[in-house]
Amino acid sequence: NEIIFKGEFIKQTILNKNLEIVKDIRGLGLMIGLEFTNPVKPYIQKMLDKGLIMVTAGTNVIRMLPPFIINKDDVDKMINILTETIDEINA
Repeated sequence: NEIIFKGEFIKQTILNKNLEIVKDIRGLGLMIGLEFTNPVKPYIQKMLDKGLIMVTAGTNVIRMLPPFIINKDDVDKMINILTETIDEINA
């Protein structure tokens, strides 16, 4: 199933980044949750400022809900904004 494949690709790409702040990655298909070791509100706002919309699912979980039509370039851009934001806030 293409949705499952895309979701697994996104999760694996994030895992390969070895982001220490990301405690767990879970989800089904394209509904993905990133559990952080600390509150995610500042990350959400900074990503929004960069044009990436993410929402919270509790105080320390970011919920990703990319569209079904997401492609590899979009995934790369999304992951780059995520990792860039984490680096900037944790610097």
